[in-house]
Amino acid sequence: MMTIEIRTVGVLGAGQMGSGIAQVAATAGYTVKLADVDLERATKATSKIAAMLGKLVEKGKLTAEAAEATAKRLIPVAGIADFGDCDLVIEAATENVDLKLKLFAACDAAMKPDALLASNTSSISVTKLAAVTKRPGKVLGMHFMNPVPLMRLVEIVKAVQTEPETYTTIKEAAEKMGKTVVTSNDAPGFLVNRILIPMLCEAMFAVQEGVGTPEDIDTGAKLGLNPPMGPLELADLIGLDTVLAIANVLYTDIGDTKYRAPTLLKNLVRAGWVGKKGGRGFYVYDEKGQKVPEGFVGTITLNRPDKLNALNAELVGELHRVLAEIRRDKDLRALIVTGAGDKAFAAGADIAAMSTMTGPEAKAFGELGHAVGAQMETLAIPVIAAVNGFALGGGCEMALACDFIHASTKAKFGQPEVNLGVIPGFGGTNRLARRVGIGRARELCFTGDVIGAEEALRIGLVNGIHAPEELLGKVKEIAAKIATKGPLAVAQAKRVLLRGLDVPLPTANELEVQAFAALFGSEDQREGMAAFLGKRPANFVGR
Repeated sequence: MMTIEIRTVGVLGAGQMGSGIAQVAATAGYTVKLADVDLERATKATSKIAAMLGKLVEKGKLTAEAAEATAKRLIPVAGIADFGDCDLVIEAATENVDLKLKLFAACDAAMKPDALLASNTSSISVTKLAAVTKRPGKVLGMHFMNPVPLMRLVEIVKAVQTEPETYTTIKEAAEKMGKTVVTSNDAPGFLVNRILIPMLCEAMFAVQEGVGTPEDIDTGAKLGLNPPMGPLELADLIGLDTVLAIANVLYTDIGDTKYRAPTLLKNLVRAGWVGKKGGRGFYVYDEKGQKVPEGFVGTITLNRPDKLNALNAELVGELHRVLAEIRRDKDLRALIVTGAGDKAFAAGADIAAMSTMTGPEAKAFGELGHAVGAQMETLAIPVIAAVNGFALGGGCEMALACDFIHASTKAKFGQPEVNLGVIPGFGGTNRLARRVGIGRARELCFTGDVIGAEEALRIGLVNGIHAPEELLGKVKEIAAKIATKGPLAVAQAKRVLLRGLDVPLPTANELEVQAFAALFGSEDQREGMAAFLGKRPANFVGR
C-alpha cells in the first residue's frame, strides 16, 4: 500500500493544545490549516501563535526569517469543510467522547480518501473514534503533551483498525516536528495517563482528607521525587476539567476504584475553578497566568450566619482587632471581606441588642463602627467587599468602607434605618453620597428602600455582579491580580484617591505629584521598569 506524503496538516481546535500543535507543525515546515467553531477564533489563535514566535525571536531562540516563514504557513479557516486538501487532520477538541465522535464523522466526510485522521485525545478509545469513519485504517491517536511547543513527547495510539503504513507515516511526521515517540495500544488512558492521572488524584485525595496543603504536597513531590512540577501544579496546568474527564474514562472503562475522581476535583470543576486557564484551581493565577503566592491575599468573614451576620458590639469589636493585626502584616497585598453562609454579607445591626441601648451606648457603638470603617479606608492594601446576600444598614456601611464592592446576583443593598426611627450610624450617609451621588443617597436614606444587585450596579454602588457560586472565586481573582502589582504604588494610589476627595483639585494634584515622585528610587520602581523593558513579569517586593 502506498503511503501518503504529508504536506498540509489540518488542526481542529484552536485552544491551548490545538494552537500548540499548529505551531510545531508549521515550525516543522508543514502548511497548517487551523479551524475552530468559527473563523474569528481561528484567526485570533494564529495571531497569538505569531506573537509567541516573535517572543522566541526576541529571546534569540528563533531567527526573524524563520518566525516569519512559520507564521506564513499558518492559515486560519472557517471550519472542517476547509480540510478537503489536507493530508493529515489532527483533532484537538474538548475531551468529550460524543463531541469527538461527531467531529470525526464530519472530518471523514470532508477529507480526501487517502488522508490520515488523528486525535489528540488523552484517554478516549481511538478504536471507537475510527469506527465512525469510512477510513478506520487511516485513524490513530496522536497524543501531544502540554505545553506542546516545549514537551518533547508524542504518544501514538494504535487503534485496532490502524494500518501499519498509517502508523509509520504519523511516526515520521511526529519526529519531523521534533518529538520523541512512544507507542501504545488502544487501552483506557494509554501509557502516560494510565500512570499520571491516579498520581494526580492521589495528591487531591491528600488535600481532601487534610493530610497536607497543596503547597506542601507539591514541594514534597518536587524535592522528594524530582519532577519539575508538583502534581497539583501540573493538574492546574493540564486543566482540572480535563483531569476529571480522563479520570472518569479510566474509572468507567477499567472499573477499578483506584481511578475514581476525588469529590474535591469534582467540586472545583463545578465551581468553574478549572486551573490556570480559568485563573483559579488549587492555586490562584493572575491575568498573565503567573501563580499568585499564598499569603498575599487575606479574607475576613463576618461569622454569625444564624443571625444573618448581624453586627453587634462583639462582632464589630473583633473586626476592629483583626484589622489592627492586618495593618501590621507586611506580606498581605489585598484583603477580601465577606459574610458567612449564603444569605447575607451582614443584614444590618443586631436590632435586639441595639433596641436596649442608651444614647451614650449608641454613640460608643457608632464610634466603634466609624473606627472600623476608617481602618479599612486607611489600610495600605485594597479592601474588596464580596457581598453574597443582604447588605443592609450597618452591613451596607461596612461594604461602603471597602475600596470597591462585588456582589452576587441575589445581593440586596439599602439604608433602611428610617424604618426604625434612626439614621445610619457607621458612616453610611456620607460614604453612600460619595459613592452614588447626593441625590441618589438622599433617596435611599429618606425612603429606606432596598435595591437589588442590578440596580446597585446601575447606580455605581457596586463594581460588578456575579452568579452566587462564582462570586468569591471572581473576587479572589481580582485580589490576586492586585497582589501582583507594585504594593508601594497601590498603597500610594489608594492614599491619594482617598485624600484627594477632601481637598480642592489643585491640592489633590499636588498630592499626586508628591506620591509619584516618592516612588522613584524604590526597589519596586526599578524592578517594574526593568521588567517592562525586559518584557518579563515583574517580581515586586514592597520596598
